[in-house]
Order: sequence, then structure tokens, then C-alpha cells
Amino acid sequence: FLTFFSAAILAPVAEEIFFRGFLYGGLRARLGPLGAMIISTMFFTALHFSLDAFIPILVLGLCLAWLYERTGSLYPGILLHASNNAVAVIVLLIVQMLGIKLQ
Repeated sequence: FLTFFSAAILAPVAEEIFFRGFLYGGLRARLGPLGAMIISTMFFTALHFSLDAFIPILVLGLCLAWLYERTGSLYPGILLHASNNAVAVIVLLIVQMLGIKLQ
């Protein structure tokens, strides 16, 4: 439960506030929407320290930045981010319960 809560609720809220609310917002004023999306997404991707998931995390970060730009609200991004993380945790738990070894 703690892993699910941390990954699916706590992390998305904190990361969206920081990456979209703070970082993207500050960069947007200086670089415009596209520059802010690219730079904030690169930081978002780097924070996750995963070469295996680099592309999916990069795409997710771009989608989250675009969603924030489009809606002007953090809530849709938090919901998308939380849903993504929840599915990932559930799939990982199922894989572990089935005894499937991941590389």
C-alpha cells in the first residue's frame, strides 16, 4: 500500500507541482512554451534515472507539459501522471506475483 500511495499519489502531485508548476512556469516566461516544454521534460526524464525507460518517460513528460500548457491547470497532469504510475505499479506487482523475472 505504501509503495502504491507513494508512486501513484504522492510522487505525481509533488512532481507536477515542481516540474510543471514551478520549473515549466519559470522557463516559459523566458523561453516560451516549446523551450520550456523541452527543458522541463529533460529534467523530468533525467530525475527518473532510467535508461531502459528513457523514451517512455520523455514522451510522458512532453505530454504532461503539453497538457499543462493547454489547460493551464496542474490537475489534469496529476491525474494522468497518477494513472500512469498506478498502472505501472499494478503491472509490476502482478509480474512479481506470477514469478516472472525482469531483466
